[in-house]
Amino acid sequence: MAKMYAWSTIYNGGKSKESRDGRKIIMERNIIEPGAEVSKAKLGVSDEDWDALVDGGSVRPYQLPKNLRVGESPADAVIRSLTGGQGEVSQDMLMELALAHPPGSFANAEEEEESDVPVGA
Repeated sequence: MAKMYAWSTIYNGGKSKESRDGRKIIMERNIIEPGAEVSKAKLGVSDEDWDALVDGGSVRPYQLPKNLRVGESPADAVIRSLTGGQGEVSQDMLMELALAHPPGSFANAEEEEESDVPVGA
């Protein structure tokens, strides 16, 4: 399985106690910081919770951008790196992206299964 990385802060349990009036008081949180390598086993989550983290973009199969600035969202850092801060994507960057991710490399499993069906079937 490919390495997966946290792209947002993940609150993963912790220690709590009950107050006299029955309320839950959080004493300590287990916080996974953005950029940390994670797995379903490391987080100790169910298949459904893991799928929700991946589908929601909190966990991704690639690291955070290296040029991430304090307070900047990862998406903004990616856009800034693509545009070089100029608002346009250079031809060199487009070529690099095209070579790194050939057409169809982002297809999900359902699309791949559909493409295996013969035409006219």
